Amino acid sequence: MLFSAEPLADPDRPLKTNNSRNDAAMANAENSLASDKSFGDVFIASEKRIDHWCQLHRIASAWEKAEQGESLRDQASDILSSLGPLEDLCGYPGPRLMAELKERFSSGDRRGFLRLAQGIAAALLSGSYRENRAAWTFEGEDDTQLADYLSQSLDAGGQRKPYFEFLVVTPNERASWPRMGELWRKQRHEDRFVEEPVLVGSLEDAVLATIVNYNLQAVVIEDGFGVQSIS
Repeated sequence: MLFSAEPLADPDRPLKTNNSRNDAAMANAENSLASDKSFGDVFIASEKRIDHWCQLHRIASAWEKAEQGESLRDQASDILSSLGPLEDLCGYPGPRLMAELKERFSSGDRRGFLRLAQGIAAALLSGSYRENRAAWTFEGEDDTQLADYLSQSLDAGGQRKPYFEFLVVTPNERASWPRMGELWRKQRHEDRFVEEPVLVGSLEDAVLATIVNYNLQAVVIEDGFGVQSIS
């Protein structure tokens, strides 16, 4: 006899199952679905980013005119909260403008909040931040700093330099990132491009940045960064 066969199972007897194996398979499937959903959310958030900024501008405009406006303020707060993690992965508007925008919102400066939100939304919608460094400044800022920004974006012939962003993956503490960003932005007038750094502190954030930020053209990797997101 070349082979032996197991007796056929009794149809009246319930089949034996490996519950632990089935449970593990179900858990893996659920985790996979959750992962797919989270990545889907990332893509959706990226696609709707400019829509959210335009919506924030409309709400800010209504809030500036309203007598009370508590509901509008809450709506603006929700949008700012949802934009926060995504903006950490993009060069524009960057930490300076985001900090100023949040400060105006927190202090109740409705007109100032509206003007800055309007400027950011318009720059993102038109892409003018790539060419016009004035889009990176706000009223009341030091004029000498504005001149520095404008001079960086022009070459010796007065022509606009091409703009791109580069990713910096660093293990340094987040509190040191603003200073690091300023150092990375130091440029010479003879440089052919305008480069804007985007700093992240983990592999997860680096991967997300490459997914949502189409302006990224290069990456700088410092040794010792973590894997999980620190956001």
